[in-house]
Amino acid sequence: MNYQHHFSLTRSPFGPVTTSDAFYSATPQRESLARIDYLVRSASRSAVLLSHRGCGASTLMRRIAATSGFSGIAVQPVLTSGGVNSRRAALARLAIAIGIDPFVDQLTQRIEESIRAFGRSQVKTLWLIDRCDAATAEAAATMASSSSSLVIVMGSTLQDAASLQDALDFCPLRIDLDAFHLDDTFGYVRFAIAAAGARSELFEDSAIVRLHELGEGRIAMIAAMAELSLLAAANHGRKIIHAELVETVQNELVRAA
Repeated sequence: MNYQHHFSLTRSPFGPVTTSDAFYSATPQRESLARIDYLVRSASRSAVLLSHRGCGASTLMRRIAATSGFSGIAVQPVLTSGGVNSRRAALARLAIAIGIDPFVDQLTQRIEESIRAFGRSQVKTLWLIDRCDAATAEAAATMASSSSSLVIVMGSTLQDAASLQDALDFCPLRIDLDAFHLDDTFGYVRFAIAAAGARSELFEDSAIVRLHELGEGRIAMIAAMAELSLLAAANHGRKIIHAELVETVQNELVRAA
């Protein structure tokens, strides 16, 4: 059944965030953004954004990549990801992101020249690295030491962060993206369904509490369970989601895993 029609919604409330108006900035996101704002304004050149899996680091980085400045400081944000096996491959991804042919000779120098050109125009380059790996961290360390107008944010889960330590020969600023608190989950669920066109509350308070508890405050799990709860409710002709339905959905997810 089309649950969006059942609940008179204009879009999926808990699907991937593809527009700025669908992004919910909870307390952890606001705190991380404040730290990145400090990073851009300070003499520091790099930071590691640490989070548990499912806490929304990738979504946050995509949101930052859509901005053009922090506290009056103009930035050129570029977003790449890890998953490479050499510094050259990491730099090739950076080159593509800033519009440079990745196959040119002296690639590092060409990238540095481009970053310096923006710097002369009082624009800092903000290199965002989602799911940073050791090879990309090594490339970032090299670039951070040679480009004064480059700021780097390396995203990593707490589980994978140890693999970056050997690659970094400096101590970057640490930014922690924490899981949601209960009030963040309440705000997120209500924001998401309102942004999707809901005319009334769809989740009882007890259902949101169970979403938070079962999802351990991780937005990815909360969103997945909320989405499936809407689908299950529509299939049973219900207009309100109760805590018992959330628990049933979670049990189905556990069995499917």
